[in-house]
Amino acid sequence: MNIKIKLNIFEDGEFWVIEIPESIEVFDDVNEVINFLRGINEEINDIANKLIKFKGLEVEANA
Repeated sequence: MNIKIKLNIFEDGEFWVIEIPESIEVFDDVNEVINFLRGINEEINDIANKLIKFKGLEVEANA
């Protein structure tokens, strides 16, 4: 399964906004849900790392 997620990330005044277009996902079992969420987490981590590099930020890791 190949999962692509489109996120719009932008600054709106003093806020950062992450916009996720509306979608509905239907799964047959909980393992598919878990795998879907893990895929989202990996993509979000990748986006966050790119944003950190772009903005030259230092971010504390929360374990």
